[in-house]
Amino acid sequence: MSSLLRVMQAALREAARRTPAGAQSFAEKPEPILMVTATSGGPGEDTPLELALSFVDASSRQPLAELSQAGFDAFLDIVEKLLKSQPRRTLWGQPAGLPRGEHSPRGGSELDDRVAQAWGELSRFSNVSLELGKRRIDLSAYSIEIY
Repeated sequence: MSSLLRVMQAALREAARRTPAGAQSFAEKPEPILMVTATSGGPGEDTPLELALSFVDASSRQPLAELSQAGFDAFLDIVEKLLKSQPRRTLWGQPAGLPRGEHSPRGGSELDDRVAQAWGELSRFSNVSLELGKRRIDLSAYSIEIY
């Protein structure tokens, strides 16, 4: 879980930094903070773990909705591009044509590499759903769906 949170933070901060809202927000000191709120059912409940991420002002802890929307939108755009550029998965779960452990084609930007690392970490879980407004990407053991 710590590896997932570490690479997600790096990818989301980099994606947000490259947006107009992010360029302005990250130019100010202190920089915005990426907050994570985790919810799950109690012991014995079969409720999935849900992580809600958002950027907040470092001083006031007030939500930065515009920055969160822009940054997460940019992140999902890159995830979609990554998924659409990869070949189908083999019976063993790795994308056909990519060496084991490599999640993106070479030659991408640093942000592309960070997003590929984040997707690699997310792929370790049996069921994952990334949601932002009406956008959603679902990953299960057998399929990937983009809505």
